[in-house]
Order: sequence, then structure tokens, then C-alpha cells
Amino acid sequence: MSTISARQTAALAGPAEKGRAARVPIDSSQEVPWPIKTLLGLFLMGLGLVLLYFMIALWPAVQSAATNAHKEKAITWFGWSYSPTPDAALLILVILVSALGSYVHATVSFTDYVGNRQLARSWIWWYLLRLLVGTSLAVLFYFAIRGGFFGGSTDSTDINPYGVAALAGLVGLFSKQATDKLREIFDTAFRVAPGYGDDARGDSIVHPTPTLEASEPQRLRAGEAELVLVGSGFTTGSSVRVAQPGGPDVPRKVSFLGPQRLGVTLEADDVAAPGLLLFTVVNPEPGGGMSQSIPVSIDEADEGTEPGTAGTAAGEADGATGD
Repeated sequence: MSTISARQTAALAGPAEKGRAARVPIDSSQEVPWPIKTLLGLFLMGLGLVLLYFMIALWPAVQSAATNAHKEKAITWFGWSYSPTPDAALLILVILVSALGSYVHATVSFTDYVGNRQLARSWIWWYLLRLLVGTSLAVLFYFAIRGGFFGGSTDSTDINPYGVAALAGLVGLFSKQATDKLREIFDTAFRVAPGYGDDARGDSIVHPTPTLEASEPQRLRAGEAELVLVGSGFTTGSSVRVAQPGGPDVPRKVSFLGPQRLGVTLEADDVAAPGLLLFTVVNPEPGGGMSQSIPVSIDEADEGTEPGTAGTAAGEADGATGD
């Protein structure tokens, strides 16, 4: 078996990910044999004819549902007769038209990849399941629109079957875009604050990227060795690195106080003299990443305050004047 080059690997990206097939031939061991291509092409051809036949046979029942919400119109498919209710006729319309849209997508992709000798074995199941994906998504869209924009007492005469068919066909044809739009809507409507939800769960698969906003206190006195970093996306695996301007960053002891707060204990050398420290939070993989750095100034200690007790003295002073 020959080795697949980087360009050939890119050509295996598949029908769902690329608009048209690349011209770089794939490895012969990955290409679908011509007998299977022929069978798959005949299957798609027959499927298209069956879907069109079903649509033509269904349409009188759809027209009846649009004019009379209480009359059932019988439909006949290959000798089998069925009398759907008006609402059921509209639902069947959604299923069939979305299947047609998915069929168009799959067939165009199939002809492109076969014509360019790019059809890989790994994408056979994509063609077989494409209709089910588009149809299921269209049914969800139909229920969402029917329940969100129409009242519960709305009957079939208040619904335009052409609009329903157009929406279902487009969802089936552009199922990826429809899925992205649904995700955008739900991400906006049910947005979780950074550091909560999956970010705060101990069994989260992917760690969030941390962000730093401020420190408490905003300035340290020489000798103060503890502060709290405020931000978002912190986890129990977060680490803090401290550096002086132009110097290397080194890890320091961290206490996890929550997804938005980290306690940091500095070493005596870090705060021995006035200067500036740069703080950065790092989350481990998978996901994770490094936050932006924030500076914290170190001021001279007050006269008469021993190193290491400046923070306590400042806290007592704040407490005495804070009431």
C-alpha cells in the first residue's frame, strides 16, 4: 500500500466539508471500486425517482389540508393506500421535501467526487445516512417554527404548504448551515457565564482558556506575599507563572478559590524590593491555554512594618476604617 501525501490527505476531507472535489488523485487503495460506485449511483438514481413519485402522490392530500382542516384525503403509494390527517399530511410533506433537499446535496457531491476520481471508501456511509440527517433536522425545524410562531389551536388551513416545503427543502439541502444556526440561537439564548457550566465541572473533557482581569489587591507592598487573581475559566489544574519584566516566568503556589478566583502565594525574593511583577494563568490540555499577563506593582513597605506583615497591617487598617 502506497503512502498518502499531505495533498492527497487533504483531498480525503470528504463531501460534507468541501464544496467541490480537489483534482489531486487519492491513493488507489482508498478509492471506492467501480462496481460499488455503480451500485451507489443506481441507488441514488432510484431514490430520486421514488422521492419524486411520493411527492406527486402526496400533493393532493397537502392541497386538501390547506383548504379543509377536517377532511382527510387518501394517498396511494405503490398500491398501498393511506388517509393522513391534514396535520399528518404537512408532516409527511416536510419529511419528503427535506429528503429531496438532502438527495440533491448527496447526488451533486457524488457526481463531483466520482467524476474526479476522489470518492473514498470512508465516505460511503455519509451517502447512505445523508437523507436521514437532513430529514431529522427538517422535522425539528418544523416543530420549532410550528410551536414558536403559531398557536396551539392553529390548524392546517392557516399554514402555507409552499412555505413549509421551501423551508424543509432548504434545511435538507443545507443541513450543516441549519445546524450552525440552531447552535448559534441556543448559544445566545442559553449562554453560560465563563467559568461555569462545563468550565466548572471536574469531568469536563476540554479545559477552558483562562482570562485575567485584575488582582486583589491591585498593588502590593514589599514583603506582601499573597494576593488573589480575578478572571474566568480557572480550574483545579490551573497554574500561575510570575515574571519580572525581561526575566523568565516561574511557577508559584496556587490555591483554587473558584472558577473566577485563584489565590497565589509568592516567594520572599519576589517581593523583597519595589518593582513590577507579571502574572499569567495557564490551563492544561486538552483545550486550555495561557491567559494574557497582568502587571502588579510592588511599592515600598511602610516604615515600621516588618516584611511579611505588611498585608496583615494593611488589612487591619482597612477593617478599622471600613465601617
